[in-house]
Amino acid sequence: MHDLVSILVDFALLRKDYKHRKNIEKLEKEDGVKRPFQKYMIQPSVVIYSIVLFLALVLMILFITYKRTISYPKDTQREITVIANRVENWYDINGRYPVDLEELIGSNPVRKEWKTDAWRRECQFTLSDDGKGFVISSAGADGKHGTSDDIISD
Repeated sequence: MHDLVSILVDFALLRKDYKHRKNIEKLEKEDGVKRPFQKYMIQPSVVIYSIVLFLALVLMILFITYKRTISYPKDTQREITVIANRVENWYDINGRYPVDLEELIGSNPVRKEWKTDAWRRECQFTLSDDGKGFVISSAGADGKHGTSDDIISD
């Protein structure tokens, strides 16, 4: 069924293109002015394909913008919360916080992703001077630590 619809649409576009070219050729014969742009670039199929391409580009830009401004920060906050919970579990088991994320991760290949945020940039793990607290932070969308868009553990 889908193939039949596709064939009919293609046939209809080819027919419209043919009629369009014939109309332009008729105008060219009447007034002697060549219209190559109108004849070939403003055909119904070219216009439709251009609109579809434009809409696809707009949707791609909107999707990428959504991911970078809404989805990535939420994902990173969720990841940092999970890591912070793992650090707290480490404290409960060992009586101290790990010195860095490498100590927490160890040789576990699944945990290697804990070192990066949704933008695939390194997260910072900072242990307090007295060793009784920690902060895990992501540089956020701008990629710079210490700015307003940083994502920090609670």
